Amino acid sequence: MATGPTGPTGPTGPTGKDAEGFTGPTGPTGHPVTGPVGATGPTGPSPITQTGPTGPFGKTGGTGRTGPTGPAKKTAILRLGGQWRGLSCVEAPNTLFVDLTELAIPVGRADGRAAVDPLFVEACEQDSIRVLSAQPDVPLAGTLGAGVEQGEIVVRAPTVTARPVSVTVLLAGVRRSVTERFPVYTEEQARRNDAFWRQAVAAEAAAPAASG
Repeated sequence: MATGPTGPTGPTGPTGKDAEGFTGPTGPTGHPVTGPVGATGPTGPSPITQTGPTGPFGKTGGTGRTGPTGPAKKTAILRLGGQWRGLSCVEAPNTLFVDLTELAIPVGRADGRAAVDPLFVEACEQDSIRVLSAQPDVPLAGTLGAGVEQGEIVVRAPTVTARPVSVTVLLAGVRRSVTERFPVYTEEQARRNDAFWRQAVAAEAAAPAASG
């Protein structure tokens, strides 16, 4: 037996009501309570910094003279006897240059002469060169005299020589334009000079160890 088509869906019934037949109202949606935002304080005035104009540069001062040697001695460090050994440099009230030369007293003469090196003469103050020592290569009976006369070294033996005599002469002269004795410096200059030489001596002492 054939079934007929399904009929249309009927309308939706009304929303249910409460016991008295009324639908209750929807309550309001709650929300958090935010306190009031405080007022922003006023911005203080911006300070205005004014830079003054750059002043003129002064002239560069001249280079001062080198200060005297302090407690740290000036040292020459040489390889001697299989070790690095120090030799202390000589200090003097004046700045001296020295030169070593030789001259001969011929046979049958009591004197010998030799010119002072012209470059050594130029390096020293005029008339400041002196003979510090004159040592013959053989003993002489008496005192050997020596001096500088008109640009020449002159040595005189006590008697006429029977054989040629070689004489080693040590000269010293004051450095040209540096004639002040015991120049005066400040304590600060002395401290800087001392620090300089301590640094130099330490660097020289460390160099052989660093090179192995």
